[in-house]
Amino acid sequence: MKRLVNFFILVINEIIKIFTKISTCIFIFLLIVIIAFIAIKAPAKVSKHAYINKLSSEVQQKEKKYGAVTAKDIKKEDNLFSFIDKKDYVLNKYALQHNIIYNYTSLWSIVNKALLLEYMVGIFLIIAAANIVSNEYKDGTIKFLLIRPYKRWQILLSKWTALLALYFGFILLIITVSIIIGGLKYGFDGFNMKDLYISNTGFVKERSMLVYQLILFAGKSINDIMAFSIAFMLSTIIKNNSLAIVGSVAVLFSGFILSLFGNRYWWIRFTPFPHMDLTQYLPDSTPLINGCTITYSAIILLLYFTVIHAVTIYVFGKRTID
Repeated sequence: MKRLVNFFILVINEIIKIFTKISTCIFIFLLIVIIAFIAIKAPAKVSKHAYINKLSSEVQQKEKKYGAVTAKDIKKEDNLFSFIDKKDYVLNKYALQHNIIYNYTSLWSIVNKALLLEYMVGIFLIIAAANIVSNEYKDGTIKFLLIRPYKRWQILLSKWTALLALYFGFILLIITVSIIIGGLKYGFDGFNMKDLYISNTGFVKERSMLVYQLILFAGKSINDIMAFSIAFMLSTIIKNNSLAIVGSVAVLFSGFILSLFGNRYWWIRFTPFPHMDLTQYLPDSTPLINGCTITYSAIILLLYFTVIHAVTIYVFGKRTID
């Protein structure tokens, strides 16, 4: 228990170090300003009566075009554009039949757009991860850190844990601020809005919009966590934060591009890149690589995270501090 408390104290100290930096305060302010700007530029709220009339008109037009199309029929559709059009028709028809306000301009419109800020958070954490160890060497404070009654692996792990806590703190900030600002613009009556999707079994299902947005943020967070973990490893091993930042940003943005070739080159499925976005396993999504499951992706990611941290701890543990 005492070791756990000491480790927790180390993590808190690292978080305080990061939050006392001006760059962190500026970044938090920037996130709030961008979310406010998104809300200002967002379209005005349409009345529910006008929305339902428009939706009803669209459903009637597509009903004449497609006839009695079911959710199961859509699963068999090969043409992408036809799939999207039929999917919208089936979901909108379900919403009207069950008196559900679906895909309506609400505070969740702001939250959904704010999801893109996750990439900004990822880049900020990459820079923070690249500096969190290398700056200790540069400032000479690494010596004072190591004479404390802590093992080297505890010091490293506390720094990484602080980065992880900071990351999810930023994500929570984005969600909270976007809900508040979105509510001020569109009203908070849409907070309990439902999201509709077509399940793998071919049925229209309902889910909480709040839960869905949290799943989206969580599923896409693996990409950022992997990227700043690599930055953390590189900065610890080579003590060069510039190279660590460049390499990690390359991983952050090139991973998806490489994963697109996963069905063409068999070896790509053994890299972490096609597995870093777990939202591909949602019921209404398609995995990037045929045959891959969320269990397989979790195992691959766990192996790479283990290797990254093992290499980082081993090199740092063997290094002589002058």
